[in-house]
Amino acid sequence: MIRIELFFCSGLRSQAYCYNLLTVRDCLTFLTFIGIFCRRDHKKLRAFSLADELVLSIYRLTSGFSTQEQYGLTSQLRRAAVSIASNIVEGAARNGVADYVRFLDVAYGSVREVEYQLSLIDRLGFANRENVEPEAAQSEKRAKVLNGLIRSLRNSQEA
Repeated sequence: MIRIELFFCSGLRSQAYCYNLLTVRDCLTFLTFIGIFCRRDHKKLRAFSLADELVLSIYRLTSGFSTQEQYGLTSQLRRAAVSIASNIVEGAARNGVADYVRFLDVAYGSVREVEYQLSLIDRLGFANRENVEPEAAQSEKRAKVLNGLIRSLRNSQEA
């Protein structure tokens, strides 16, 4: 008989479980089940959907920038936008809630970075105001949704 003690996520709450399994095969089957069960699906997150939409709109917005800005603000803005979605995806793939929150914190910083860069684009006149304003208006919404997810996960760790 194999005694196995696991610490895994069940929803947002972390719980410790103890199981007595009869064979190594039972143990491997159980671990496979737990691995599938605990994976977070980033595609179901509103924060990810908003970040993904942002990447597409930033690429569309910056495609009309001058070629001399290609390695400056264009590149920086695109990388920051991609960073938001990428950090949400990578964090969701992590096993621990603390790691997940750490990646979401990085994504939140990138949201604020994009927000600043959009205001800079507007002030420098790199794009028409009517193209920049909708993205800037959505920026606060993205930050709030992401911050809500972070707070929810932090509260679940404390409970």
